[in-house]
Amino acid sequence: AIVCRFLLKLFSRRYDVLVKYRKTEGVVYVCRHLNMKGPLTTLKWFPFDLHPLVLSVFFDSKKGANHLKEYTFSIKWGKKIKKRSLKASLSGLFISKLVKSVKAVPVYRGNQNPLPTYKKAIEYLLNNQSVIVYPDIEYDKDYSEVSDIYDGFLYLSRFYKDKTGNDLKFVPLYIDFKNKV
Repeated sequence: AIVCRFLLKLFSRRYDVLVKYRKTEGVVYVCRHLNMKGPLTTLKWFPFDLHPLVLSVFFDSKKGANHLKEYTFSIKWGKKIKKRSLKASLSGLFISKLVKSVKAVPVYRGNQNPLPTYKKAIEYLLNNQSVIVYPDIEYDKDYSEVSDIYDGFLYLSRFYKDKTGNDLKFVPLYIDFKNKV
């Protein structure tokens, strides 16, 4: 993650990060996905580590490659992908290693049990580490478009309150691409 972040920073313009809450307490940052611009910008420029909530398929290189091939590349990008796609396989391998290296939190959807997601995120929050979520259902929408969100991450507040008796802080993030903030 450190090498990847360094290389990404090397080839992009610097962003300033203005946040009220620092590393002294765990908070949940909420940002738009913006077709990967949200995760790339926040994870690259934040002054401290954040643990992103990431779709569970990306923790396994084969499942991640399959998701990229069958959904991202074909449905979202409209590209025809061969059954055995080298691009999808390499991307799946890279992404699975990256999400593990940033100690991401796997998000389980559908008929999968979501409790491991909450347990892992709460573990980070109780250790004064922060998590970040990009909850857009249609992740390719930009700020000019209204987007529905997955709202399961809001249950973190209940689990946090049960453990600590305190309210969990949610901090919305906005990326100003024009001013690089």
